[in-house]
Amino acid sequence: MNHAQQNKHQDTSISIEEVNAFIDDELIHEDRQRVREQVKKNPELTQLICDIDQIQDWIKEAYEVVPEPKSRKTGWRVHALLPGALAAMTLLTIGALAGWFAGKISSTDTAHAATMLQASNQAQNVEYATAPTAVARNVILRLGSDSPQKFRETLNRVEHVMKTSAHQPGFQMEVLANSDGLNFLRADTSPYAKQIEALMKKYPNLHFLVCGTSLKNLEESGQKAKLLPNVRVTSSAVEQVAQRLREGWSYSAI
Repeated sequence: MNHAQQNKHQDTSISIEEVNAFIDDELIHEDRQRVREQVKKNPELTQLICDIDQIQDWIKEAYEVVPEPKSRKTGWRVHALLPGALAAMTLLTIGALAGWFAGKISSTDTAHAATMLQASNQAQNVEYATAPTAVARNVILRLGSDSPQKFRETLNRVEHVMKTSAHQPGFQMEVLANSDGLNFLRADTSPYAKQIEALMKKYPNLHFLVCGTSLKNLEESGQKAKLLPNVRVTSSAVEQVAQRLREGWSYSAI
């Protein structure tokens, strides 16, 4: 590949930083046009931009509806929703969204998204540590790969979390499969169908879900997806994760 070809290839790559700058209207004209051209060719990039823009709107709405504290005694409850936690939520959500597509945009962005996830988790932990009583945090775990190793890791993590937290009052856990991860919850492809069904029977507060968008894409490709019993379909992985984050759930991806 000659130098001109290398430059052409580099010019077509869009980084996560450029995506955020595009949304915030901070790119110069030439770079903005380059992103627009890629949006026309790359539906995943289009979806990523739409998702991040939507998340930012939700965060703004969250700021607007936070009530004023009535007294110092209840201040810690409001504090849990104020800038630190919301900023962490923003980073975590956008980092997660970026991570879903980063592998197809640039390998460097994958590490960037992972760094944001780690930083935001730490920030969230600090915020929730201000509460006077320990409250079990619900968990949403996302699987987007059909790797046998990832399947095994998911099952191990679910079993561990449920053994240690299932009996805490009000605790809930959701396992959300999207993209190739749907195979984990399909009756005709999952190598752990019996184990998953047994876990759902043992733990009523454990729920398995699939992304409706991914399911629709699979069916449009001509494949019929028969899901395991009691697996629910959510509108989209993005909306489900964003909603749970707004509710204070802990998020993790495999």
